[in-house]
Amino acid sequence: MRTTAFSAKSARLGASAPAAVRPKTAVHAVKDVFMPALSSTMTEGKIVSWLKSPGDKVAKGEPIVVVESDKADMDVESFNDGILGAIVVQVGFGGGGRVI
Repeated sequence: MRTTAFSAKSARLGASAPAAVRPKTAVHAVKDVFMPALSSTMTEGKIVSWLKSPGDKVAKGEPIVVVESDKADMDVESFNDGILGAIVVQVGFGGGGRVI
């Protein structure tokens, strides 16, 4: 009789579990966050404050940074679920269209 089940005897003999029961490693893509144009006349924005820190979980639609435009301060929301990996542009600095 043949079986595809992984037995305790196989484990004692040093065999590894079949691929079907091995845990799979998740692969996550890195997504850059860009300084948005908050108005049609905005050429540069400045980071007022970061609402999240590197390593924090972020949900799609959740505010992550406050940006000062030529007219007002605006919350910038995340476009993806994930974890904030790094802050490239510190508070007080900015630039139009670049990775922040």
